[in-house]
Order: sequence, then structure tokens, then C-alpha cells
Amino acid sequence: MGANQSALPAAPAIQDDDAPPATPIPMHQPPEPWVVPAGPPVFRVPAPPVPPPREPEVFPDFPPVINRVGNGWVADPPNPCLLSLKFRITIEDTDTIVRLLANGVPLMGALRMGALFAYLKAMQIYYAPGPYKGLWAHVVVLHGSGFASPKGTYYTCRNSYGYKVHGYYEKKDTGGDFNIWSSDLYGFVYGCELA
Repeated sequence: MGANQSALPAAPAIQDDDAPPATPIPMHQPPEPWVVPAGPPVFRVPAPPVPPPREPEVFPDFPPVINRVGNGWVADPPNPCLLSLKFRITIEDTDTIVRLLANGVPLMGALRMGALFAYLKAMQIYYAPGPYKGLWAHVVVLHGSGFASPKGTYYTCRNSYGYKVHGYYEKKDTGGDFNIWSSDLYGFVYGCELA
């Protein structure tokens, strides 16, 4: 080396991966209230706020009179029934529907009837046809609920001819209360009280 050449600076020391670094590198510094002082940092994640239950939508101009029950299996009521406290709930709001049914509030729902509806036995779960395959709509009273696979929530329904099985001997095993999947109802579920 010549006299005019300066000495090169010393190379930095190489550290092993196992050795701690010379200065600690903070990986994550959470806000103070979230850190537990003893031991490794523990992060408490607050639970998301529980949304308040949705109130049923009230309709004062809902048709107030029922003047026929059933389709020949049950006699017409002696006097028309006047309804009050009318509201409707979308069928997607199963939590509110189940809560109302658990509190003893009967609800009315519509389902699509197919050809096999007439052969439904008591407490069977009815699989309604698709939106373009249903022959006609049928209104039933929902008075209970449950949970089963594969579709989840189902509702217990009372049909037009009540809790009894069918009166015709050809259909002696059919009739009575039945179940329907919550996804097989359509439109809205309606609630009311007799005035």
C-alpha cells in the first residue's frame, strides 16, 4: 500500500441468526390500554356490537277481514274475523321470526304448492318447488320452529284443515301440522291479532 492510500473502514460484524440483534427491533407496539403488563403482550379484541332486534314493520292499511277459512275441509267462520296489529317481516330475517314464534306470536306465511303437497304426512318437512315450478301459493299459519340439516331453520305450520289428519280414507295418513324450511317461504311473513 502506498502512503497516499488511506486505510479502508472496518467491515461491520456479522451476526448469526440465533444471536439477538444489537438493538431490539420492535415488531408491534399496540396502544397502551390493550397490553397486559405481565408476560407477552395479549391483545383483547372487543366484541362487535350486537345490533338491536329489528322491529316488525306495521301496516295500518292491511286488508282487515278474513271471510273464509280452508278449502272445504273446515267450515266458514260464523262471523268474519277483524284483524289488528298488522305487521310484516321479510323471510330472510329468521332471527326475528323465530323470536316471535318462541314468544307465542302466530305468523302467516306463503309457500309454493307442488303436486306432492296433498300427500304430505304430519310433521314431515315439505320441500317447496322452485320459484318457477310452483303451481299456486298457499298461506299457512306458522306456530313453531326448529333447526335441522341440511337447510337449517324450519317452521312448523298449521294447514287449512287444522291439526287433524285428512278426512278422506284414500289420504288417511296425510294432513296435520307439517314443517317447511325457512328458505322455502317467499315474500313476507305477516303477523296480526284478532280484534
